[in-house]
Amino acid sequence: MKKILSLFLTLSLIICMTACGTTRMSAKDAITNAMDAIIKLDTITMKKYFTDASVLDSATSKATGNTSMNGSISKIVEKITFKILTCEENGNSAVVALEITNVDMSSVMGKYLLQAISEAFSSSGDKSLTDEEQSGKFLEIFDTLISEETLTVTNSVVVNMTYQDDHWLIVTDDAFVNAVLGGFPTSIKNLGNSINGTTEESEVTTVTTESTADETTADTASTSMTNTGTTRSATTTTTALPSTASTTSAVTTIATAAPTEDVASKIMDINNWLVGDIWNLGFCNISHYLSEGKDACGESMDINLTLSQLSAAMGKKSDYDSYMANLPAEYADIAAIYSKVSTETDSLYAIVQSTEMTAACGTGLDTGVFTQYRDAFSDAAYNIYY
Repeated sequence: MKKILSLFLTLSLIICMTACGTTRMSAKDAITNAMDAIIKLDTITMKKYFTDASVLDSATSKATGNTSMNGSISKIVEKITFKILTCEENGNSAVVALEITNVDMSSVMGKYLLQAISEAFSSSGDKSLTDEEQSGKFLEIFDTLISEETLTVTNSVVVNMTYQDDHWLIVTDDAFVNAVLGGFPTSIKNLGNSINGTTEESEVTTVTTESTADETTADTASTSMTNTGTTRSATTTTTALPSTASTTSAVTTIATAAPTEDVASKIMDINNWLVGDIWNLGFCNISHYLSEGKDACGESMDINLTLSQLSAAMGKKSDYDSYMANLPAEYADIAAIYSKVSTETDSLYAIVQSTEMTAACGTGLDTGVFTQYRDAFSDAAYNIYY
C-alpha cells in the first residue's frame, strides 16, 4: 500500500510540474513587463523580452555618435506612460498596438541648443577646463532640461512579438525606439538634415562663420512645430560665439535642432491616426465586440463610446485626404496606397454605421483588405520618415 501511495504521489507531482511547466504567459503580460522594465531601465529583465536589449543605448549612440550620453537614457525613459490598445495572439506570434507617451525630446533639444551655445560662450575663456569637463557641463544641461520638460509627445506603434524558448520576444524597430525615446532619434536626424540643407518644407537653422579666428555669429531662425496638437516656437537669437572647440563640442555632444514639421512628419501623423484612432480604437475593437463581446484585449468595453470616438476620428479624414492627394509627385507611391486605404476606410465605416451593435453576435467585420492597405501605408510612411 505504501508503494502504491508513493507511486500515486510521484505521478501527481509529475502531473503538477508538467502543468506548471506548460503555463504560458500572455503576450499582453509580456509587453507590460517589458515596458515596465524599460521605464526602470532594468536591463536584466529587458534581456528576457527584447531581441536586442541594448537597442536604446545603441540607438542613442548611433544617432549622436556619443556613447557617454547613454547615462541620460534613464532620465528619458522614466517619464514613459503607455497604453495597450490591442493585443492579438496567433500561435507563436502576436501583434500589439501600443500608445506610448513620453517627454517631448524635440522641445528639450531646441532649448538645449540655446543653453549649450550660451555655456560655450561663457566658458570660452576658461582654459582650465578639459574637454571632458566641458562635455560634462553640456550633458548636465541636457539632463536638467529633460527633468524640467513638461511637454509630452504621444505615438501609436505596432509591435511584433514571437514566442520561442518558452517566452515572448519583442522585435524592436525604429518606430518603437523613437516612441520610447520621445522622438530623440528623429530630432537628431532633423538636425543632420538641417545642417546638410535637406530638410523638407522647413526653416533651416543656419550658422555663419565670420572671417575672424575668434568669433562666429550664430543665427537661429524662429521655427514652429506641431506635434500631436502642440505648437511650440524657438525664439530668434543672434549671439557672438567663440569659434573654439567648446562651441563645436556643445553642438556635437548632443546634436540638436529647432523643431520642424515636414512632409515626413505629417505623413507619420496620418499613419498614427490611421493605426491608432481608426484601427486600434475603432474597427479592431468593434470587430472583436461583435464577434466576442469584448475589445481586442479581451476587456469589457463601452460600444457607444467607441462609436463616438470613431466618429470624431473620421472627422479628420477629409483634411488628411486632401493633404495626401496634393503631395508632390515624388510621393506618388504612398499617395496611391493612401487612396486605397482611404476608400476601404469609408467602406468599413459605412458598414459600422449600418450594423446593429450586438455583443458576441458571432460575426465581426471583414477587415482583411483594410489591414493589408493599412500595413502597406505604414511601411511606406516609416520608409519616408526614417
